[in-house]
Amino acid sequence: REMGLVFPLRNPDANANPVVLSVREMFTTAITSGTQGLTFDVHKGEIVGFGGIEGSGQQAAARALFGIGRERGTISVEGRSTTIRSPADAIAEGLVYIPADRRRESLFTDHGIRENVVVPNLSGLSHRGIVDHRQEAQVVAAQMDRLAVKAPSMETLVGTLSGGNQQKVVFARWLIGDASILVFDEPTQGVDVGTKQEIYSIIRAMADDDAGVIVISSDLPELIGLTDRILVFNDGEIVANIASEKATEETVIGAAVADRTTTATDGFALHQSAGTSARKTRRAGALARYGPAILLAALIAVMIAGAAAFAPYFFTPRNFGSMAGQVAPVAFAAIGQMATILLGGIDLSIGPTISLVTSIASYLLSPQSGLPVWLGVFACLAAGASVGCLNGFLTAVMRIPDLVATLATFTIVQGLALIIRPSPGGRIDPDVSAAITETIGRLPLSFILVLLVFVAAEVLLLRGKIGARFYAVGSSLDAAQASGINARRLRFAAYVFSGLMAAFAGLIIAARIGSGDPQAGTTFTLASVTAVVIGGTSVFGGVRTAVGTLLGAILIVVMQKILNQIQINAYWQYDWTGVLTLLAVGFHSFRSPERRSRMHLAARG
Repeated sequence: REMGLVFPLRNPDANANPVVLSVREMFTTAITSGTQGLTFDVHKGEIVGFGGIEGSGQQAAARALFGIGRERGTISVEGRSTTIRSPADAIAEGLVYIPADRRRESLFTDHGIRENVVVPNLSGLSHRGIVDHRQEAQVVAAQMDRLAVKAPSMETLVGTLSGGNQQKVVFARWLIGDASILVFDEPTQGVDVGTKQEIYSIIRAMADDDAGVIVISSDLPELIGLTDRILVFNDGEIVANIASEKATEETVIGAAVADRTTTATDGFALHQSAGTSARKTRRAGALARYGPAILLAALIAVMIAGAAAFAPYFFTPRNFGSMAGQVAPVAFAAIGQMATILLGGIDLSIGPTISLVTSIASYLLSPQSGLPVWLGVFACLAAGASVGCLNGFLTAVMRIPDLVATLATFTIVQGLALIIRPSPGGRIDPDVSAAITETIGRLPLSFILVLLVFVAAEVLLLRGKIGARFYAVGSSLDAAQASGINARRLRFAAYVFSGLMAAFAGLIIAARIGSGDPQAGTTFTLASVTAVVIGGTSVFGGVRTAVGTLLGAILIVVMQKILNQIQINAYWQYDWTGVLTLLAVGFHSFRSPERRSRMHLAARG
């Protein structure tokens, strides 16, 4: 067939438009020979193709524009010189890159279309850190309609879509923003013929809206038919600049190897008629998110009812108040742990941090310290935050694996606690203890504070920009970075938060026991992990619920109360907590079909 029957009409006057992207002497890690860097321009409304034998440097050049692998060179966007060191810098300048491997570098397959589309656009859809869900839904629905994404609703998991619809979801992400330069790496890879036609029309429409577009494709007819001109790469350098209307497969291939031989019409639109299906999908999503929490709540109710049948005093306000006081430090430790596990990490230093804070408090908050109470409390919180900063530096800056880094700080911090207070002792000012353990009715003030923290956390995870970024990094680090999220900064902040929450737990423990104890936090590392994973947060990252974590902490305390009541040795309680953790981790391992498949293949191999 004629090219015109497959590809949209070219823009013959594109090279007369103003230059939107100017690159001068850009060197990338792929350039292995020659002394000249890459120099080229892209005009508004122009589609420029990067061609050549695979591995000749075209992908490296595209990624270098996006702040990945560029060694030196000058990049100007719309006439202004820019400094692009990371994907976040590129996106801020209006330059976006759509990678070839969409499942690994673009999509969060465990999450819905809505969440995938809005990740890089959260600032424009939120007010004071909270996402406007109505505006978000309108924007996503408009893009689904525009791109003819075939899905029951915007809550449909992206991992269940066809390859073509997954690619459209990636496109929708960047159509919302104000990108002036779009770089597509193999945009039609793995999609059917009908969807290819739709994608060609979408890309040409972007160029017609005055964007500068770069397309990398190993499909030569596609590269020739879709673009306005082609830059041919050979060994990391541009060796030819060919007008697409005059290009043939022979001319492009000849330039690439010269030195080496010496369908929208049937698409789905999200209209009111699809409301029933959308509601079903939302209910299914809510059930998947809160299913473990609902089961935990039911289990806790059954356990309390069973315990009350054997011990009438168990179901009393006084006993509930006592348990709430015990829940508070476990819950504080657990929400800090949840922040790290959401990112696919772990904080083993939580227990020693609690011990360190109780040891410090026994000096600074004693009647003999002479310090203002607020200063002593601040010092305790600063100690916890400092441990978090150390963990953040080791994991985010030094890039030491979380398990190794926090295991090292576990030993360091535990040693500091023993140096400061070799054995239990000291005395917390009774007035300070009374203030920290204050109750409203039968309910401890610390537990009320825990409830407020968890409500705020759940709101931020559901509707906040920070929550969306947490799930993005935990779900796919590569895709999050390609969306402009600073994963290292987020990881650092998560560990600081974890250390701060451990410090709060340590203050509560110190107030309850009235003294310092270098072993006070011994059980809290395991307890915090257990509360998080049985509450529905996956140790693989990206799946989260604060409500479940709180219920996990409550379950641990209720179970301990029951075991104490039936006079089970405290050491056996370690076993039950460990077994519960293993069961929860195993449950999450098999929830994902992809992970089940990988585990089965590993077992066979």
